[in-house]
Amino acid sequence: MIKRKLINLLLVVLITVISGCGAWDNFTTYFNVYYNATDHFDKALEEVEKEKKKEKELFQFRQKPVTNLAKQSFDKVIEKCSNILQFSNESSFVDDALYMIGVAYYYKQNYSRALRKFRELEAIPESDLLLKNKLWIAKTELQLRNYDLGLEILEEVKIEVKEQEEEELVNETYLFQITLLSFRENYLRAIDICNEFLEYSDSDEEKAKVAFQLGILNYGLNKYEEAAKAFLNVKNYSPEYEVEFLSKKEYAAIQTELGNYDDALKSLEDMKFDDKFLVNIDVLELELGKLHQLRGEFNLAEDSFLEIDTVYAESEIIKEARYSYAMLLENDFRDYDSSMFYYQKANRSRGKTNNNSANNLFKDEKQEEITNNIKDRIKVLDNYFKLGDQIRRYERQLQYIDDPTIFVQDSIDYHFEKTRYDSLQSRSRRGRLSDTEKQELRELTQSTTGTTKAFTKIRPAFPTVSKDTVNIWLNQTRYDLGNAFIVDLNYPDSAFYYYDLVLNEDSVFAFTPNVELALASYYSLIGDQQAANDIYNSLYSQFQGSEIALQAGKRLGLISSDAEVATKDTTEVFYVEAENKYLLGNLETALHEFYALAERNPDSYFAPKALYTAGWIWEVDYKNFDSAAVVYDTLVARYATSEYAKKVKRKLIGYKRENTKIVDSLATNNEASKVAPAETKNQTEKVQENKPVAPKNDLKKRLNEERAIDELPEKVILDSLETETKNDALKQKSKKARRLELMREEKETKIPAPKPEQVDTAKTDSTKKTSLK
Repeated sequence: MIKRKLINLLLVVLITVISGCGAWDNFTTYFNVYYNATDHFDKALEEVEKEKKKEKELFQFRQKPVTNLAKQSFDKVIEKCSNILQFSNESSFVDDALYMIGVAYYYKQNYSRALRKFRELEAIPESDLLLKNKLWIAKTELQLRNYDLGLEILEEVKIEVKEQEEEELVNETYLFQITLLSFRENYLRAIDICNEFLEYSDSDEEKAKVAFQLGILNYGLNKYEEAAKAFLNVKNYSPEYEVEFLSKKEYAAIQTELGNYDDALKSLEDMKFDDKFLVNIDVLELELGKLHQLRGEFNLAEDSFLEIDTVYAESEIIKEARYSYAMLLENDFRDYDSSMFYYQKANRSRGKTNNNSANNLFKDEKQEEITNNIKDRIKVLDNYFKLGDQIRRYERQLQYIDDPTIFVQDSIDYHFEKTRYDSLQSRSRRGRLSDTEKQELRELTQSTTGTTKAFTKIRPAFPTVSKDTVNIWLNQTRYDLGNAFIVDLNYPDSAFYYYDLVLNEDSVFAFTPNVELALASYYSLIGDQQAANDIYNSLYSQFQGSEIALQAGKRLGLISSDAEVATKDTTEVFYVEAENKYLLGNLETALHEFYALAERNPDSYFAPKALYTAGWIWEVDYKNFDSAAVVYDTLVARYATSEYAKKVKRKLIGYKRENTKIVDSLATNNEASKVAPAETKNQTEKVQENKPVAPKNDLKKRLNEERAIDELPEKVILDSLETETKNDALKQKSKKARRLELMREEKETKIPAPKPEQVDTAKTDSTKKTSLK
């Protein structure tokens, strides 16, 4: 319409020339302004259409901000057309100027100004733009959220354009109506309009888009058969490449969801071997990998995922492909090390966007969800590895207690591996490593997750507590790992293994009711409800009034899941158990059960009481004032306003004044002697000398026998380390350099003050023993 008026404008040029030079100059200016305005308007609309093709939805109602290039063109349109209106408000080009200004404001999302211009144009009855203008009024009212008025005008426009047989406007009106109804989730009405459009329109290209949208709408209503039929129908029209590709892909996805794996596989393989879809071969390979995994063809699925990882590493779907492979490794192969590696690799993936890709037009809305899922799985597996490492450390410490020579050998091995690592790192910085040495360096830095950042091996530590205590910590960690398997890793069999291991241990474990409750959940998961109910009944009868009984009662149907049940603090049961052990003289077990209660239930009323009792045992029973001070200090820091913190605050301040520094006598001139079993045993014996007499005559003897550690002469460790560490690198160091190195190592390996959760029972001769009383 606008271009036709430009042609008509040229026809009056001769008349304008005859009118004189002044009239000609004015006309030339007017013509140039109008021509420039239309030129900028066309360029802006081209930019808008180009960006629309990059949208993830074909029927997108929300108007997104235009690009800077389009915005600049629309600004020019507004400027030029405003000049036209100032030049003459009665010319035949006023309606064009008002129309272009209104459209420009619409795309700049200034809908109030746009509507004002469209309404001004509406007041020009002889304009050829009235019908198109009415459509824009409907669009603008809808963007202003005047839905009822907008829909009413839109329906009027649809009737009028049909009567005037304006094919282009008919299509535009239908498409916008479908867009609005889809946006407002009025899917049934939108489906009716889609079917009406398919019967009315002659544009096969537009009908292909509507057929695709019909599939999307039916899928949203869980009408999978209708959706599949609509997607299959797209090929009967003249779809653009993107629409054809995605309709076939969605058809295969629906067949997969319906369980028709063979049909889905045939559809995807037909596309894979069709040269037309080669540009999206990476997307097809990803869908094939997922389908093979569902079919239980794990090796084929792995082949597909690995092909994307290697051949299409720059693909825009690389993150999803690596995430899918990581899930395959985790859930089907149970290879947690490799799974962690690929989760981390997926998290770092930033594939290049392909503007010509069909996947880019309808970009997967799950991208943010996938990213969040990746981060969650990394956290889950990181927790799994940490728990596993902790279990191995505790198990190794039990071996150290039974056979201290194992500790000696581990210390020697650690010393040499660390020395070798330092040497290789130094040579690596100077670029002097051979291929063999590079491989050795990678092996020394290899962690459980496959990363190679630093020396990760932990220095062996001889336990400073009794064997019973290490067993308690070991079982607590096993319980945590069992929970991780059943909750986070969805692997009930492994969870059962660790629950059963804890329940069959000889050592008393304070959280046995929790383990039994978890074990009952396992039986429910595998379908053995009778075994689960037996445990629930036992817990329900034993722990009346506690959270354990409440949960068991809910599982048995004895308590409504939404009932308000008054229960006492769950941890009271565990506090009483620990207290009974203390009264019976089982000090070690009671002490660490108090610790565990406070750490696992920091918000409980009994948490500060448990810390206070633990500190009391150190102070009164063991006469170990340093350890008592550490526990009291934690009590004051965490529960400053509690009555228990107030009881110990004054004497804690006095103790700190007299003990400004705790001497760490385990740090000697030789690295290995710092943790010598013989010295540990001597210190433990000094604590035991001050232990109170147990209520039973044989209790002290039994406890001492359990804590006994065979003495290993310190000279054995020193001689072993000295012999093994005399390598060529150390021999070449000067005496001065070696002396500086020893001083630095001594400074860096100072052992920090004991923490409440693992307080050192050993007491050195050089440590002050100032009473807290």
